[in-house]
Amino acid sequence: EISARRTEYLGWIVEHFGKLEPDMKPLDGRAWSLNQTRLFLDRDTDKASRYFETIRLTVDPDFMGIRLLKTLLDYGETDRLSTQAKENLRKIIRDWPMDRNDGISRTAFWPPRHTENHDLMHLTIGLFSEQLRGQPTKAHLNELKRSLSWRFERGFYEWGSHRYQLHYSNPLLVLAAHAPDPDIR
Repeated sequence: EISARRTEYLGWIVEHFGKLEPDMKPLDGRAWSLNQTRLFLDRDTDKASRYFETIRLTVDPDFMGIRLLKTLLDYGETDRLSTQAKENLRKIIRDWPMDRNDGISRTAFWPPRHTENHDLMHLTIGLFSEQLRGQPTKAHLNELKRSLSWRFERGFYEWGSHRYQLHYSNPLLVLAAHAPDPDIR
């Protein structure tokens, strides 16, 4: 049942977003969804690769950064992405500015330093940035655990927002699938 619904939804994304693609701006979230779906379905991966070869971060870099991190982690070791696309995604994550917004890519804060979703996206991207640079990640993992434990203890006050739930879900999905620590997964 779920597999059939997912297949139907992914087909819808390709069909509908594909029609809109010529008029989409590169940083449109639908463009990322379309190209991530192409990789998942193993269809038009050359188009997806061209998109990921040239993508850059947005003004709110964590919104696009968490998506690009997911793509890199999901497909960086496959042949679905071109070498150039993989290199671009690795560079974006590796060069993530760790001291942005008073260090929220390194340290958990309560109350949140920026907002809950931004703090969690920055911590998540920061973890994988450190990992790509060959830096130790134990302290970073501990900060993520601390941040998540605060949320479980005190609540996810942005969770009920239709606007922010997506931004909260993205880093949680990345961590559930790819965190290098089973306690976080």
